[in-house]
Amino acid sequence: MSWRDTMDATLAAGATYRRLGEALGINPGAARMRARRAGLRSSHRRRPRDPETAHRIQVARRMLAEGCELEDVAARLGMKAPAVRAMLRRSRA
Repeated sequence: MSWRDTMDATLAAGATYRRLGEALGINPGAARMRARRAGLRSSHRRRPRDPETAHRIQVARRMLAEGCELEDVAARLGMKAPAVRAMLRRSRA
């Protein structure tokens, strides 16, 4: 089994980078760097997505397309303008 396969299987099981380091026989920092370089991330304690976010993004895009100001969109969603801007930026990624 290659290093990448080992890292992938270990992280898929919800392990921390510390556990990954123990499995590979290296320190946790090096394990984290190797995993990130291979395009892998730990899903340990990752928060589930908020189901409301998709609806908020749709409302924000629709209002902005209609010509509303960002502050009006933020007020409608009960958020602040920078938070709306960040939410829209993250949704494009």
